[in-house]
Amino acid sequence: MKPEPVPIYEDWYARRFTPMKVLWNDDLASSRFDEEATWMGWDFAIPKKIAQQEFALSDDELVATGDDDFLYKHDDKQGAGRKDLVKGVELWRKAAIFRPTEQPHPLALDHIVVIDGIKDYPVVCRPSPDQSFDDEGRLTDDSLIGFPIEIVQIRDLADSPFTPADAAFTNAQAKELNTHRRQSVLLRDRAIGKQFADSSHIDDTDKDKLTNGEVGDIIYVKPGALAAAGGAKGILDNTTQPESTADDWRTEEIIKRDMEETLGIGGPQAGTPTETVRSATELAQMATAFGGRMEKEQSRFIGCFVKIARKVDTLLMRYATETQYIPVVGEDGTRELVAWNNKVISGRYSYDIVPDSSWRMDSAQHLRMSLSLYNLAKGDPLFNRGPVLRQIAQQLGHKDAVLTPEQLQAMAAQGEAQPPHAQAKPDTHEEARTGNRQNAPQAGNKPSRVM
Repeated sequence: MKPEPVPIYEDWYARRFTPMKVLWNDDLASSRFDEEATWMGWDFAIPKKIAQQEFALSDDELVATGDDDFLYKHDDKQGAGRKDLVKGVELWRKAAIFRPTEQPHPLALDHIVVIDGIKDYPVVCRPSPDQSFDDEGRLTDDSLIGFPIEIVQIRDLADSPFTPADAAFTNAQAKELNTHRRQSVLLRDRAIGKQFADSSHIDDTDKDKLTNGEVGDIIYVKPGALAAAGGAKGILDNTTQPESTADDWRTEEIIKRDMEETLGIGGPQAGTPTETVRSATELAQMATAFGGRMEKEQSRFIGCFVKIARKVDTLLMRYATETQYIPVVGEDGTRELVAWNNKVISGRYSYDIVPDSSWRMDSAQHLRMSLSLYNLAKGDPLFNRGPVLRQIAQQLGHKDAVLTPEQLQAMAAQGEAQPPHAQAKPDTHEEARTGNRQNAPQAGNKPSRVM
């Protein structure tokens, strides 16, 4: 007997990393990275001990070059950072472009890792371990298609892989709004009253009261400088106090409205109240316009998310070789342990996603909608009311109160008594349960009471 290595931990994931680390060929003129890019990669920084274990390198070959300088540095202090990190570049290139005679398949990838300080050779240079080919040279179903790096973009820029963000469209209005608010602060500061005082007519006690009181700063002038003003203001006078006008506030509202029209996101869409009271019809029209504005970007994000899910599932189909037992929830809410491995899910799949399924809905609203659906469609012969009834019972805390078809069949086989409603046919139309009377009143089906 000899020991065999077994996996003690498995993890399949898709995680975000900073855009400052992503790399691709500099002649790329499109945002279709999987189709148009010749190679993609990223800069990494890992501890020296992990680098030794991962690439089987000695201490003399590895040089710790300091902190990870590809991270965005925030203004607040986040520590000095690690100093024992080894930097390198991991990339995937299309083999059909760099070595077409050896591998002509257009989707075949090569995996390359280069470590800083090792200039003579890459520590990894091999065909992608996430791909395999059959005897005819075609990719197998458990092979990764596309680069392992997926860049999520919600819009395009012609002939460029760098698409602008929303901030690029509102940058001018944001700067204008910031300038306007900074000027408003200066205006309010200048509105604090200051006074001129004739020092020859005010003794030290009055000077202390004026200086240390709640009023603004005191500016002393030469004796007799205020005498020309005459009257009570000959000794003490106020400076000019600027006042804000209604135009200042209207200007800010105009700038904010320009930004909202550019982005298509206003107060009602952001969930904040507005000063203007809107009717339900206006709010519905605004919601419709907002949905149309966001539909294109939402579709682009859904496409990127589906591509990420497809790539992660491909890795599962390839590497999840150990049989595991996982809980599966059935229609009646019960959990069952089933055996699972990559053989169970092997194959190419078609993916779809319902974008509105993640919208927030409270439990009371969801229960009302379920009850309305059940009451509306329970008499239709095409409607299977069992799952909806079980869902309603589960929401009310009585998930075991509704019998499943299997339970009904088991009770019938054992000769046990069934509930009275279990004898009725579930697909019987409402007319059949009311003596085959038609829905529309006719001569033979008149109402029993005349109003």
